[in-house]
Amino acid sequence: MTTAPEPSSQTETRPLRKRMRMMLGAAFAAALALPMLGTIFHWDPAPSYENRAMALMPGWPHGFAEARVFADRFMSYYRDNFGFRNTMIRAVALGEYHGGVGLQNNANVLIGKQGWLYLPLGDENFLAFRGLNPMSEGELEQWRRLLESRRGWCRSRGIQFVVVIPPDKQTIYPEHLPDQFARRFGESRLDQLIGYLQKQNSPVDLVDLRRALFSAKRERQIYYTTDSHWNNFGAYVGYRALIAEVQKVLPGREIPVPGLDQFSAATVTYVGDLAKDLDLYYEYQEQATMLTPRGGFTYFTAMVDKKERDYADGPDRAAPRMVMYSDSFAAALIPYLAASFSHAYFRWGDSNDLAIAQREKADVVIDEFVERKLCGPPPVDGPGESNPIEKWTEVTVSRHR
Repeated sequence: MTTAPEPSSQTETRPLRKRMRMMLGAAFAAALALPMLGTIFHWDPAPSYENRAMALMPGWPHGFAEARVFADRFMSYYRDNFGFRNTMIRAVALGEYHGGVGLQNNANVLIGKQGWLYLPLGDENFLAFRGLNPMSEGELEQWRRLLESRRGWCRSRGIQFVVVIPPDKQTIYPEHLPDQFARRFGESRLDQLIGYLQKQNSPVDLVDLRRALFSAKRERQIYYTTDSHWNNFGAYVGYRALIAEVQKVLPGREIPVPGLDQFSAATVTYVGDLAKDLDLYYEYQEQATMLTPRGGFTYFTAMVDKKERDYADGPDRAAPRMVMYSDSFAAALIPYLAASFSHAYFRWGDSNDLAIAQREKADVVIDEFVERKLCGPPPVDGPGESNPIEKWTEVTVSRHR
């Protein structure tokens, strides 16, 4: 029996199908191999803006104890450094941005009106801002004792002590929040603390910047749209209000205060920390004015280009000496403050090492921390050679939701 020949069309497509299968197989193998090759050769066209130290490649284990943890350390390294990781993260962000899926409820950033970005939805500072998470009496008392103890340590050594709390972005610009997050139900934690200190007749000098900032925002934008911090103009307004209080506690000292005309203004394209957290650093950009000092103020160069230096010497050698314990909000204050003091020392982090103020022969200590720090437990100063503040009994903290 003779077998009928296959139709010519089927005979012609067999090599094509074979080639297609080979191409798909090669593409699948390449997809599997590409991330590994990217890890080895550090291939990734997208930059990383993560504000943390990425895991490092662990060394080869020497001994049983190191071998036990080698696999976990290597996986931590691989998760942080596998090939095209940043590109994949940005691809997801772009899909959310253009597709509108899940972006409004992003875990890292809250998308406000007119492209304004705010800190995370789940952060307790939003509850505190709306008056939904007030401090207990115990927490308020703990804050009072903390600040008064720091003040007492400084004053016993002839050093003045001033506290300044820059307001959160949503405090100054609530109008750009989504409607469901803009409504307030009571006092903020900052309102509570200021009221409690006044009620207890506390001697702590706490600078409330909100009135000055609310007044200034009517003239120009004072916080970044894409960042969680104030901009150069907002920092200058805060600086002027802070120096006014410092002048009160140092009445016999002349403190120079530069005007805005002593700074050069340049407009730049700026991408803030919140836009970077979204991995949408091209989609969320803004035009911002950067202020740099005129007249050869070397302190600005020292603080920016030589980050290992935590101090700056201002132009007026007769001005007072200052130590500031600070967080990221103080970065924009540095060029202004350095011009007002003969010596300005900036200690990043909580003021748990006040002995620095004595070593630097400070006339005044400025304790700066952003408003959202009030949402966490109050810090506790402990005893030690570097900080001779006596530790007190910690007040039990209760949370209100």
